[in-house]
Amino acid sequence: MGSGIKLADTTEISREYSFLLLFIRGRPTWSITRVLTIRILRTFIGVCFATSLLNSYEPEKDPIPKEEGSVVVREIREIAPVNGVEPVRVSGRWWGSGSAGGSRGERGGYVMSSGAPSDTTTPPICNGCLEHFSTINWVFALEYRIASAKPFGPANPFPAPVLDALAGYVYLIHTVGFRPENIIISGDSAGGHITVALTQHLIHNKIEGIPPPSNILLLSPSLEWLFTHTGPQSSVERNKDDSTGWYTGFPRTCISAGDAEMQLNSIGTFRARLIRDIGEEKVTYIETVGGTHDFVGLTFHEPERTEALEMIASWIEGC
Repeated sequence: MGSGIKLADTTEISREYSFLLLFIRGRPTWSITRVLTIRILRTFIGVCFATSLLNSYEPEKDPIPKEEGSVVVREIREIAPVNGVEPVRVSGRWWGSGSAGGSRGERGGYVMSSGAPSDTTTPPICNGCLEHFSTINWVFALEYRIASAKPFGPANPFPAPVLDALAGYVYLIHTVGFRPENIIISGDSAGGHITVALTQHLIHNKIEGIPPPSNILLLSPSLEWLFTHTGPQSSVERNKDDSTGWYTGFPRTCISAGDAEMQLNSIGTFRARLIRDIGEEKVTYIETVGGTHDFVGLTFHEPERTEALEMIASWIEGC
Protein backbone atom coordinates (compact mmCIF):
# COMPACT_ATOMS: atom_id res chain seq x y z
CA MET A 1 0.00 0.00 0.00
CA GLY A 2 2.62 2.64 1.11
CA SER A 3 1.92 6.27 1.85
CA GLY A 4 1.61 7.18 -1.83
CA ILE A 5 1.55 10.68 -3.37
CA LYS A 6 -1.63 12.73 -3.51
CA LEU A 7 -1.96 14.48 -6.85
CA ALA A 8 -3.64 17.90 -7.09
CA ASP A 9 -6.76 18.31 -9.16
CA THR A 10 -5.43 18.98 -12.68
CA THR A 11 -8.57 20.99 -13.50
CA GLU A 12 -7.86 23.41 -10.65
CA ILE A 13 -4.20 23.68 -11.68
CA SER A 14 -5.21 24.40 -15.28
CA ARG A 15 -7.71 27.07 -14.17
CA GLU A 16 -5.19 28.79 -11.86
CA TYR A 17 -2.55 28.65 -14.58
CA SER A 18 -4.95 30.25 -17.04
CA PHE A 19 -5.70 33.07 -14.58
CA LEU A 20 -1.98 33.57 -14.04
CA LEU A 21 -1.35 33.81 -17.77
CA LEU A 22 -4.21 36.30 -18.14
CA PHE A 23 -2.75 38.41 -15.33
CA ILE A 24 0.69 38.39 -16.93
CA ARG A 25 -0.70 39.11 -20.39
CA GLY A 26 -2.81 42.03 -19.23
CA ARG A 27 -4.95 41.84 -22.38
CA PRO A 28 -6.68 38.63 -23.54
CA THR A 29 -5.84 39.47 -27.16
CA TRP A 30 -2.10 39.83 -26.51
CA SER A 31 0.22 36.93 -27.17
CA ILE A 32 2.96 36.06 -24.69
CA THR A 33 5.49 37.31 -27.25
CA ARG A 34 3.77 40.69 -27.41
CA VAL A 35 3.57 40.92 -23.62
CA LEU A 36 7.29 40.28 -23.29
CA THR A 37 8.10 42.73 -26.09
CA ILE A 38 6.00 45.50 -24.55
CA ARG A 39 7.44 44.91 -21.08
CA ILE A 40 10.97 45.05 -22.42
CA LEU A 41 10.12 48.22 -24.35
CA ARG A 42 8.58 49.84 -21.27
CA THR A 43 11.63 48.94 -19.20
CA PHE A 44 13.93 50.42 -21.85
CA ILE A 45 11.87 53.63 -21.97
CA GLY A 46 12.01 53.84 -18.18
CA VAL A 47 15.80 53.55 -18.29
CA CYS A 48 15.93 56.29 -20.94
CA PHE A 49 13.85 58.63 -18.80
CA ALA A 50 15.99 57.87 -15.74
CA THR A 51 19.36 58.24 -17.47
CA SER A 52 18.67 60.65 -20.36
CA LEU A 53 20.23 57.95 -22.53
CA LEU A 54 18.77 59.17 -25.82
CA ASN A 55 18.68 62.89 -25.07
CA SER A 56 21.50 63.96 -27.36
CA TYR A 57 19.96 66.07 -30.13
CA GLU A 58 21.41 69.42 -31.07
CA PRO A 59 19.66 71.56 -33.70
CA GLU A 60 21.19 71.30 -37.13
CA LYS A 61 21.60 74.15 -39.58
CA ASP A 62 19.64 72.72 -42.49
CA PRO A 63 17.17 73.36 -44.03
CA ILE A 64 14.64 75.42 -42.03
CA PRO A 65 15.39 79.00 -40.97
CA LYS A 66 14.39 80.18 -37.52
CA GLU A 67 11.09 82.01 -37.28
CA GLU A 68 10.83 85.26 -35.38
CA GLY A 69 9.35 88.72 -35.67
CA SER A 70 5.66 88.86 -36.61
CA VAL A 71 5.38 85.06 -36.78
CA VAL A 72 6.07 84.54 -33.07
CA VAL A 73 3.37 86.53 -31.29
CA ARG A 74 1.47 86.97 -28.04
CA GLU A 75 1.78 84.14 -25.46
CA ILE A 76 4.64 82.34 -27.22
CA ARG A 77 6.57 85.58 -27.69
CA GLU A 78 6.02 86.53 -24.02
CA ILE A 79 6.87 83.15 -22.49
CA ALA A 80 9.97 82.40 -24.59
CA PRO A 81 12.33 85.01 -23.05
CA VAL A 82 11.10 84.17 -19.54
CA ASN A 83 12.23 80.57 -20.07
CA GLY A 84 15.37 81.57 -21.94
CA VAL A 85 14.16 80.14 -25.25
CA GLU A 86 15.13 81.63 -28.59
CA PRO A 87 14.22 80.64 -32.16
CA VAL A 88 16.87 78.44 -33.80
CA ARG A 89 17.31 76.70 -37.13
CA VAL A 90 16.00 73.15 -37.12
CA SER A 91 16.01 70.28 -39.59
CA GLY A 92 13.63 67.78 -41.06
CA ARG A 93 13.49 64.75 -43.33
CA TRP A 94 11.39 64.14 -46.42
CA TRP A 95 9.82 60.71 -46.91
CA GLY A 96 8.19 59.66 -50.17
CA SER A 97 8.67 59.89 -53.91
CA GLY A 98 10.47 62.96 -55.11
CA SER A 99 11.40 63.95 -51.57
CA ALA A 100 14.32 66.25 -50.96
CA GLY A 101 16.04 68.27 -48.29
CA GLY A 102 16.62 67.74 -44.60
CA SER A 103 18.68 65.23 -42.73
CA ARG A 104 16.59 63.79 -39.92
CA GLY A 105 13.05 62.77 -39.00
CA GLU A 106 10.45 63.53 -36.37
CA ARG A 107 11.49 63.12 -32.76
CA GLY A 108 9.50 60.65 -30.72
CA GLY A 109 9.14 62.54 -27.43
CA TYR A 110 9.90 65.68 -25.47
CA VAL A 111 12.80 64.17 -23.54
CA MET A 112 14.08 61.15 -25.44
CA SER A 113 14.35 59.15 -28.66
CA SER A 114 15.71 60.06 -32.09
CA GLY A 115 14.35 61.24 -35.38
CA ALA A 116 16.86 59.26 -37.39
CA PRO A 117 15.69 56.58 -39.86
CA SER A 118 17.07 54.00 -37.44
CA ASP A 119 14.61 55.12 -34.75
CA THR A 120 11.94 52.73 -33.48
CA THR A 121 8.79 54.64 -34.41
CA THR A 122 9.69 57.25 -37.06
CA PRO A 123 10.09 54.91 -40.08
CA PRO A 124 6.99 52.78 -39.29
CA ILE A 125 4.81 55.88 -39.00
CA CYS A 126 6.16 57.66 -42.09
CA ASN A 127 6.28 54.53 -44.23
CA GLY A 128 2.89 53.43 -42.92
CA CYS A 129 1.38 56.74 -44.03
CA LEU A 130 2.87 56.43 -47.50
CA GLU A 131 1.81 52.80 -47.82
CA HIS A 132 -1.80 53.17 -46.70
CA PHE A 133 -2.73 56.76 -47.60
CA SER A 134 -3.18 56.76 -51.37
CA THR A 135 -3.59 60.53 -51.60
CA ILE A 136 -0.42 61.28 -49.60
CA ASN A 137 2.77 61.51 -51.65
CA TRP A 138 5.15 63.05 -49.13
CA VAL A 139 5.69 63.13 -45.40
CA PHE A 140 7.87 65.86 -43.93
CA ALA A 141 9.14 64.72 -40.52
CA LEU A 142 10.26 67.69 -38.44
CA GLU A 143 13.07 67.70 -35.90
CA TYR A 144 12.48 69.65 -32.71
CA ARG A 145 14.50 70.44 -29.63
CA ILE A 146 14.02 68.00 -26.76
CA ALA A 147 13.73 69.05 -23.15
CA SER A 148 15.63 68.04 -20.03
CA ALA A 149 15.58 69.03 -16.37
CA LYS A 150 17.20 68.11 -13.07
CA PRO A 151 19.06 65.89 -12.35
CA PHE A 152 20.22 66.51 -15.93
CA GLY A 153 21.15 69.86 -17.36
CA PRO A 154 18.02 72.01 -17.87
CA ALA A 155 17.45 72.63 -21.57
CA ASN A 156 14.79 73.54 -24.14
CA PRO A 157 11.73 74.25 -21.98
CA PHE A 158 8.42 75.34 -23.45
CA PRO A 159 7.87 76.91 -25.96
CA ALA A 160 11.00 75.58 -27.75
CA PRO A 161 9.20 72.64 -29.47
CA VAL A 162 6.33 74.89 -30.57
CA LEU A 163 8.75 77.42 -32.06
CA ASP A 164 10.43 74.60 -33.99
CA ALA A 165 7.07 73.27 -35.20
CA LEU A 166 6.10 76.77 -36.29
CA ALA A 167 9.35 77.06 -38.27
CA GLY A 168 8.58 73.77 -40.02
CA TYR A 169 5.05 74.82 -40.92
CA VAL A 170 6.20 78.18 -42.31
CA TYR A 171 8.89 76.34 -44.29
CA LEU A 172 6.27 74.14 -45.96
CA ILE A 173 4.12 77.13 -46.91
CA HIS A 174 6.64 79.82 -47.82
CA THR A 175 9.70 77.86 -48.95
CA VAL A 176 8.31 74.66 -50.45
CA GLY A 177 5.04 76.25 -51.58
CA PHE A 178 2.37 73.95 -50.16
CA ARG A 179 -1.07 75.42 -49.66
CA PRO A 180 -2.30 75.11 -46.04
CA GLU A 181 -5.44 73.25 -47.16
CA ASN A 182 -3.16 70.53 -48.56
CA ILE A 183 -1.21 70.09 -45.33
CA ILE A 184 -2.16 67.67 -42.56
CA ILE A 185 -0.26 68.46 -39.37
CA SER A 186 0.29 65.23 -37.48
CA GLY A 187 2.14 64.08 -34.39
CA ASP A 188 2.44 60.99 -32.26
CA SER A 189 2.80 60.98 -28.47
CA ALA A 190 4.51 64.27 -27.51
CA GLY A 191 4.27 65.28 -31.18
CA GLY A 192 0.48 65.13 -30.80
CA HIS A 193 0.65 67.68 -28.00
CA ILE A 194 2.88 69.93 -30.10
CA THR A 195 0.38 69.64 -32.97
CA VAL A 196 -2.42 70.86 -30.70
CA ALA A 197 -0.30 73.71 -29.31
CA LEU A 198 0.80 74.84 -32.79
CA THR A 199 -2.76 74.71 -34.10
CA GLN A 200 -4.02 76.79 -31.18
CA HIS A 201 -1.27 79.35 -31.78
CA LEU A 202 -2.16 79.68 -35.45
CA ILE A 203 -5.92 79.90 -34.85
CA HIS A 204 -5.96 82.27 -31.89
CA ASN A 205 -3.43 84.74 -33.32
CA LYS A 206 -4.45 84.86 -37.00
CA ILE A 207 -0.92 85.45 -38.28
CA GLU A 208 -0.90 87.13 -41.68
CA GLY A 209 0.25 84.81 -44.44
CA ILE A 210 0.24 81.74 -42.18
CA PRO A 211 -3.30 80.34 -41.96
CA PRO A 212 -3.92 77.21 -39.89
CA PRO A 213 -4.12 73.80 -41.58
CA SER A 214 -7.42 72.32 -42.68
CA ASN A 215 -6.79 68.96 -40.99
CA ILE A 216 -4.79 67.54 -38.09
CA LEU A 217 -4.04 63.92 -37.20
CA LEU A 218 -3.19 62.93 -33.60
CA LEU A 219 -1.66 59.51 -32.90
CA SER A 220 -1.73 58.55 -29.21
CA PRO A 221 -1.34 62.22 -28.24
CA SER A 222 0.31 62.88 -24.87
CA LEU A 223 -2.07 65.56 -23.65
CA GLU A 224 -1.75 65.14 -19.88
CA TRP A 225 0.64 63.11 -17.71
CA LEU A 226 -0.67 64.30 -14.32
CA PHE A 227 -3.89 62.25 -14.49
CA THR A 228 -5.97 65.06 -12.99
CA HIS A 229 -8.90 64.76 -15.36
CA THR A 230 -11.26 62.65 -13.20
CA GLY A 231 -12.89 62.94 -9.77
CA PRO A 232 -14.50 65.81 -7.83
CA GLN A 233 -11.14 67.56 -7.29
CA SER A 234 -9.98 67.11 -10.87
CA SER A 235 -8.95 69.96 -13.11
CA VAL A 236 -11.89 69.10 -15.35
CA GLU A 237 -14.36 69.84 -12.53
CA ARG A 238 -12.50 72.81 -11.08
CA ASN A 239 -11.91 74.51 -14.41
CA LYS A 240 -14.76 73.17 -16.55
CA ASP A 241 -16.25 76.61 -17.18
CA ASP A 242 -12.86 78.09 -18.03
CA SER A 243 -12.17 75.46 -20.70
CA THR A 244 -15.07 76.44 -22.94
CA GLY A 245 -13.89 77.69 -26.29
CA TRP A 246 -10.29 76.50 -26.02
CA TYR A 247 -10.63 74.67 -29.32
CA THR A 248 -13.06 76.93 -31.14
CA GLY A 249 -11.95 77.23 -34.76
CA PHE A 250 -9.98 73.98 -34.74
CA PRO A 251 -9.84 72.19 -38.08
CA ARG A 252 -11.14 68.77 -38.95
CA THR A 253 -9.40 66.36 -36.55
CA CYS A 254 -8.71 62.63 -36.40
CA ILE A 255 -7.59 61.05 -33.13
CA SER A 256 -6.17 57.52 -32.98
CA ALA A 257 -5.66 55.79 -29.63
CA GLY A 258 -5.36 52.31 -28.19
CA ASP A 259 -7.59 51.11 -25.36
CA ALA A 260 -4.49 49.84 -23.51
CA GLU A 261 -2.96 53.32 -23.20
CA MET A 262 -2.35 54.85 -19.77
CA GLN A 263 -3.49 58.20 -21.19
CA LEU A 264 -6.71 56.94 -22.74
CA ASN A 265 -8.92 58.93 -20.34
CA SER A 266 -7.06 62.18 -20.92
CA ILE A 267 -7.41 61.62 -24.68
CA GLY A 268 -11.12 61.11 -24.09
CA THR A 269 -11.32 64.38 -22.16
CA PHE A 270 -9.66 66.22 -25.04
CA ARG A 271 -12.01 64.56 -27.52
CA ALA A 272 -15.07 65.65 -25.50
CA ARG A 273 -13.87 69.25 -25.29
CA LEU A 274 -13.06 69.30 -28.99
CA ILE A 275 -16.54 68.02 -29.90
CA ARG A 276 -18.10 70.60 -27.59
CA ASP A 277 -16.23 73.45 -29.32
CA ILE A 278 -16.27 72.44 -33.01
CA GLY A 279 -18.98 69.80 -33.33
CA GLU A 280 -18.97 66.03 -33.56
CA GLU A 281 -19.03 66.05 -37.36
CA LYS A 282 -15.50 67.50 -37.44
CA VAL A 283 -13.98 64.99 -35.00
CA THR A 284 -13.12 61.41 -35.95
CA TYR A 285 -12.11 59.14 -33.09
CA ILE A 286 -10.51 55.74 -33.66
CA GLU A 287 -9.99 53.59 -30.55
CA THR A 288 -8.27 50.29 -31.27
CA VAL A 289 -8.86 47.33 -28.97
CA GLY A 290 -5.57 46.00 -27.58
CA GLY A 291 -3.53 48.95 -28.84
CA THR A 292 -0.88 50.31 -26.50
CA HIS A 293 0.64 53.79 -26.56
CA ASP A 294 1.98 54.77 -29.99
CA PHE A 295 1.12 51.36 -31.42
CA VAL A 296 0.88 52.80 -34.95
CA GLY A 297 4.65 53.26 -34.75
CA LEU A 298 5.38 49.69 -33.60
CA THR A 299 5.71 47.20 -36.45
CA PHE A 300 5.13 44.17 -34.20
CA HIS A 301 1.75 45.54 -33.11
CA GLU A 302 -0.30 43.75 -35.78
CA PRO A 303 -3.03 43.53 -36.89
CA GLU A 304 -4.00 46.59 -34.79
CA ARG A 305 -1.47 48.87 -36.49
CA THR A 306 -2.66 48.11 -40.03
CA GLU A 307 -6.34 48.28 -39.03
CA ALA A 308 -5.83 51.75 -37.54
CA LEU A 309 -3.89 52.99 -40.57
CA GLU A 310 -6.65 51.78 -42.88
CA MET A 311 -9.30 53.63 -40.87
CA ILE A 312 -7.16 56.77 -40.88
CA ALA A 313 -6.81 56.37 -44.65
CA SER A 314 -10.60 56.49 -44.97
CA TRP A 315 -10.63 59.71 -42.97
CA ILE A 316 -7.91 61.23 -45.18
CA GLU A 317 -9.89 60.44 -48.33
CA GLY A 318 -12.50 62.87 -47.06
CA CYS A 319 -10.00 65.68 -46.55
